[in-house]
This record gives sequence, structure tokens and C-alpha cells, in this order.
Amino acid sequence: MPEAIDRLFHGRVKIFNHRRQTDYIRSLCYGNVEKLHQILHTIDEAVQNWESKFFISKYRTLPPAMSQEEADEIFFADRQCIETGMTELTADFLYAGIEKYGFINDLHRSAVETAWHFDDLTFLRTQWEDAVLEQIRSLRGIVVEMLATASEYPQNKPQTTNRRLKRIPGGLRYGYLLPVDRVLKGYHLQADSQERNTLLSFR
Repeated sequence: MPEAIDRLFHGRVKIFNHRRQTDYIRSLCYGNVEKLHQILHTIDEAVQNWESKFFISKYRTLPPAMSQEEADEIFFADRQCIETGMTELTADFLYAGIEKYGFINDLHRSAVETAWHFDDLTFLRTQWEDAVLEQIRSLRGIVVEMLATASEYPQNKPQTTNRRLKRIPGGLRYGYLLPVDRVLKGYHLQADSQERNTLLSFR
């Protein structure tokens, strides 16, 4: 799972539609609620770790009335972020990131270009995060939906019998399976009843 999320962060998964995402999650948990919670935690943790790698400099947008001492504090705070390996988000960086994933349409391109021109980092960061996290958020939504379904229909307790189980029509709808011997016994009883009714009709 972490490897798949990392590939999504770097845009290395091109064809990963909703159906494939659903099949992928099912292959990891097979409806197990505990595993679904683990997957949800893994996704949330990965997103938080990714977000913590970036920052917007406050020093570049200092208000005129700020004192020199306050300005120095903000400057050293920004510098500490860089020294710890964080990446500063600039208008050029964000625009290039959005362009990499592609614009939704001409209106979206125009809005992004306008924000880039006016150095609106808040808007650009929102659009960039939406592009990068689109598939990851979709993946998370599928997990949440599966958890909601699992809570509505609790899983059955594990089977304790060693007898072979046979699926019968309607059984899965109500979440149960019947042992083979009980199914066969029911068929024999039904056949015997039909045979007796046939004999009586000829008397």
C-alpha cells in the first residue's frame, strides 16, 4: 500500500479509475473491517507526511507595520523549514505542478494563470493539492464507503465446522451458507414427498 500511494504522489499511475481502485482495495482487505481501518490510517498518515514537506514563506509577505524583531523571527522560522528539508512553495513551483497534471479546461487555466500573475499562493496551493491528491482522495473515499457498508452489514463470525459448505440460491443475500449434508438431506426429503404425492394421485 505505501508503495502504491508513493506512486500516486509522483503521478506514476496513469490509468487508475474508480473501478480499478475499488478492485485494488478489495484485493487488500477482502471486506475485513480491521484491514480497512489500517488502510485508511495508512492513507491519512501518508497525506499528512506529504503535506509536512512543503511550506509557504511568511517572510515574503510581511506586513509593513511589523517590527524588525518580529520580522527576524519569521525569517529564521522560514530558514529552519528549509534546513529541515522542507520545500518552499512559490508561484512558479505551484504553476508548474498544476501544469504537469493538466488543466481542467480553459477557464481553469485562466484562473491559475491569473493567480500566478498576482502571486496568490493560497489559491495555487489549493489547486495543486487538488491535482496531486485527486486519486488518493478517491481511494480514501472508497475505503470510507466500504467501512460504512461494513458497519451496516456486520461480518459473520468465522465458521467453526469442518464440514464442506455449499452456496445455495438466496443464501448470500442473507449472509449464510449451509453444510452440504443438510442441503442434500433437504433435497432427498423434497424428492420423497413428491414421490409419495405421485403415488397417491394414482390410487
